[in-house]
Amino acid sequence: MKFLVYPAVLEKDETQSTYCFNFPDLNIVSPGVSIERAYLKACSDFQAYISFSEKFDFPIADPTPFENLVKSNPKKHVMLFRAKISGEVVSLSNDELAYKRLVESMFE
Repeated sequence: MKFLVYPAVLEKDETQSTYCFNFPDLNIVSPGVSIERAYLKACSDFQAYISFSEKFDFPIADPTPFENLVKSNPKKHVMLFRAKISGEVVSLSNDELAYKRLVESMFE
C-alpha cells in the first residue's frame, strides 16, 4: 500500500472561535468547531481529494517540504497528513468521462 504525505497548517479563526487545517499545496481548507473536528475533517478531505484526483487522472501538486512550511508559519502548528493511493487504473462511466471533460475544459 502506498501513501502520499502532505503538510497542513492549523489556523484559528478568533472571530468565529473555529479552527481549520490549510493544505496550501492543494487549496484544501478543512474547518471544524474544535481542533479535533478540524483534524478529522482534514483527514477526510485530504483522502477524498487524492482519491478523486487519482480516479480522474488529475495532476496532484508536489508537497512543500515540511521544514519550509514550518519556517514560513513560525507561530502556527504544522502537521503531516497521509492519504492512501491505490495505483489502480479505473474505468470511468460515461457520466464520469463527461464530468472529467467538463472539469478539464474549465482549466484549459
